[in-house]
Amino acid sequence: MILFFVLIGVLLFLFMLLSIPIEIEYSYDSRSGLKSGTQIVWLFGLLRFQPKRKKEDEPGDELRHQVPSKQTSRKPVKADNKGFEVLLALFCSEGFIRRFFRLLYAVLTITRIKQLRARLLLGLDDPADTGLVYGLLMPCFSFLYAVPRVEFVATPVFDRYVVESNLQMKICMVPIRYLKAIVFFLFSLETFRAAKAAYKAYRQ
Repeated sequence: MILFFVLIGVLLFLFMLLSIPIEIEYSYDSRSGLKSGTQIVWLFGLLRFQPKRKKEDEPGDELRHQVPSKQTSRKPVKADNKGFEVLLALFCSEGFIRRFFRLLYAVLTITRIKQLRARLLLGLDDPADTGLVYGLLMPCFSFLYAVPRVEFVATPVFDRYVVESNLQMKICMVPIRYLKAIVFFLFSLETFRAAKAAYKAYRQ
């Protein structure tokens, strides 16, 4: 009997923890020395976690990464397409892609966007290529323009080659709200069928 109440207490405690919203702040600037930064806020602002910001590689880093060590002997890598076959069997399974996109749509609708500011400066060597790429991406840009609380600006540059981007994002998510969507996805008939097909492809 005591074990039952302990189990109920643990489940209630986990339910309470998963019901606390998590705020994630992310920033990226291609022109800055510190390119990206992330801050996670939990427990209504009492706990803040900030991973180390990613720094831009210094000149010569790429050469140092590419120079192999003298003590390291390179062995020929045997070509293996088993992973590709498993992935192909997974996504070719009947109804799995539709179920996967339903999960993705549920996750996106549950996530609350508090702020999203993005800026893109795009210019290629050939002005005609710049106009072509910008025209192809225009439907995606139109979708971003229509999303509430999203400020997005894309500017084509025709006189020089340039690719610059800036992003500031702040989202709020409640972990327990994702539990239903994930459970329905994992225990659906389409997922079981896809897992069976992937296992057969792996065993072959």
